[in-house]
Amino acid sequence: MLEDQEWTRQRVVMRIRLAALCVRWSPDGAMFAVGSSYKSLSVCHFEQQDAWWACKGLARGVHKNSIVAVAWHPSSQLLASACMDGHCRVLHAGAVDSAGAPCQPICVASKPGDVLLDVTTERGWCTAVAWSPSGRSLAFTAHECSVGIITAVDPTQTSPEAFRTVSEVRREVLPHLPMRTLGFLSEGRIVAAGFDGVPVLMTQDRDGSWRTSTVSSGRTHQGKVRAAPARAVTDDFSSKLAMFRSPTPTKVPQSSESQAGHAAPHTNTIVELRVLPAAAGETSQRFSTCGWDGRIVVWDLAEKSGLIAALRLHEP
Repeated sequence: MLEDQEWTRQRVVMRIRLAALCVRWSPDGAMFAVGSSYKSLSVCHFEQQDAWWACKGLARGVHKNSIVAVAWHPSSQLLASACMDGHCRVLHAGAVDSAGAPCQPICVASKPGDVLLDVTTERGWCTAVAWSPSGRSLAFTAHECSVGIITAVDPTQTSPEAFRTVSEVRREVLPHLPMRTLGFLSEGRIVAAGFDGVPVLMTQDRDGSWRTSTVSSGRTHQGKVRAAPARAVTDDFSSKLAMFRSPTPTKVPQSSESQAGHAAPHTNTIVELRVLPAAAGETSQRFSTCGWDGRIVVWDLAEKSGLIAALRLHEP
C-alpha cells in the first residue's frame, strides 16, 4: 500500500495450500482476484478494522484443475476464469465498495459464487481470458490454437439461466502456435500473443468474420482466419512442433523478413500482454508485451513500424 510516497506491506490471508498462479485488480480498485493451483478462485477485499486483506473462495468445487487466468468485468461484479480443465467460466464476484460494504448486484437473482456462464473448449485447456471495454463480449484462448469469442453478454439479466440464453459463442482457429495472453483494443479488435513470439491482431468485419494481422519485424501480414491452405499450416505447425521436441533450448524461428535484416522484438514466447489506455473517446492503439526472452515491448498500431520501444530486462 502506498502511504506518504512509500510502499508498505499488508497481510493477505489467502487460505490456499498450493501456489497462486494469477492475480488481477478489479476496475474500481476495491478488490483483487487470485486463481491458484488449489483449484480455487478467491476474491480479496480490505478489512479496515483488522488492517489486512481478507479472501473469500468462490464456487468451491466448480473448477476441476488449476486456474491460470482471471479477468474482471468493467462493472467489477463479474469475474471470468480460464481453467486447465478446459472451461471458461463467468461468476458473480460479490462486489464491495472501498469501505468493504456489499454493493447492489447488477444480476439481481444471483449471489456471490454463482456460475453464470460455462463454456468448454473442444480440445485442450484455457490459457487466457479478457473482457471487451463495454463488457458485452468476452474472449478466451485455448491450447488447441483457437480463440473463443462470447458475444451478446448481458449482465443485467434477472437470472443465470437468462444470462446463458442470450450469450453467443464463436470459435476461431488460428494458423499459429497456441496463444498465452490476449486483450481487447476495442469491441471489434482483439490482440493476442503466445508461443509464436509475435502479436496477432484479430479484426471483425461487417459480416461477422474475423481477419488476422501478424505484426512482425516492422511489417504487417494480413489474412483471413482459417484462410491459409491446410498443407501450409500443417508444414508450419510441424516445423514449430519440432522446436518443442528439441532437447536443446531454441529460440522462436525468425521470419524471412527478420533474416533479411529486420530484428524481431521478441525472440521467445510472449507470456503477458497489456492494453494501454487511450484518451477519452478514442480507441486504444497501444499495448505492451513481455516474454521469456527478458524483454518488455511497447507497440503502437498507429506507427508505421508498429513498435515504440523494446526494453531488455536481462541477458537471456
